[in-house]
Amino acid sequence: MEFLVEDLGLVPYGEAWAYQKRVHREVAAGNRPPTLLLLEHLGSSP
Repeated sequence: MEFLVEDLGLVPYGEAWAYQKRVHREVAAGNRPPTLLLLEHLGSSP
């Protein structure tokens, strides 16, 4: 299986969560290949 890898670096928790949900919608709709997000959260969870 091929997939896209995105190295996002340091990302605030809320921003990362919103982006992950958007990526999921795009993958589920067939508008984006399966995607692996690599990142580290800044700060604590909301």
